Amino acid sequence: MCIRDRVMPHLRIIDAVNPQNRMIPLNRSTGITMSLSAPGVTGLLTGQSALLRLTGKSIEEMLFCFPAAQLCNLGETVKAAQRYPSTRMGAAALLRQTLIDARQYALKRKEKEDTPLDFKMEALIPVLEGRIPLIIRANRMDDMMTALRIREEFHLKVIIAGGADAYKISGRLAARKIPVILMPESIASLRQETREARPDIATLLQKAGIVFAFGSGSDLQQSLWDQINTAIRYGLSEQEALKALTLQAAEIFGVSDRAGSISPGKEAQLVFLEGELFSPKSRIVKIIIGEECFLVD
Repeated sequence: MCIRDRVMPHLRIIDAVNPQNRMIPLNRSTGITMSLSAPGVTGLLTGQSALLRLTGKSIEEMLFCFPAAQLCNLGETVKAAQRYPSTRMGAAALLRQTLIDARQYALKRKEKEDTPLDFKMEALIPVLEGRIPLIIRANRMDDMMTALRIREEFHLKVIIAGGADAYKISGRLAARKIPVILMPESIASLRQETREARPDIATLLQKAGIVFAFGSGSDLQQSLWDQINTAIRYGLSEQEALKALTLQAAEIFGVSDRAGSISPGKEAQLVFLEGELFSPKSRIVKIIIGEECFLVD
């Protein structure tokens, strides 16, 4: 099998979204109005993600922003593969070489119009030009340090996802204004590479001045709210938790001019509930996404 099979930046998540998936209305009913939908975690570069409204009869109606980011995986997921790259050094080397190849390809395309089209390389040009961020999924401190080095070498916009050890290098992340998307494993020692995760990581990042949001992995409905409730229990204020769910998430992906807060000119994405915010006793009664209104039984 060719080593480039681990490098699939040209895959587009919008080609795999089913608007009729039963999980869309189920997750919407819990108060989620928009999500980042991204390719899997088994390759090095796995493709282009999209911000999707959780409503619409077609992908065109659901689409809020595409491409929103390119996804890269470092750490145990890539290292565990039975083919190259099966080490951390190999993953970093292949990522660097791929970015160099894409940069050389972009130069050739500018100089010679008849340069053959390479769909894989084309997908990386927006990353190299800083038009979309590279989401690097990493939990261990050494993997995040590799991400920082590659960011500086290629002058990339980088977002850390996972970030279980992010509190250890919070000063470096804050100084470089690198946002973090916390995942369920960020607060629990679920695997070897997250054994030093802390349940108060959201509070630590907020105090360090790092812009962060909450991610969920594949289970939007349950793990997201469990993670937020844990963060609040360990010191994060409800106001900061709400910002991480809304405005900060929009800021991370450069769409805060269109979403993330209630302001004139922004798309309506509103959740109406009975009871206190984040209270398990509260009940969502109505959700508005754009011009669509959904009543929750």
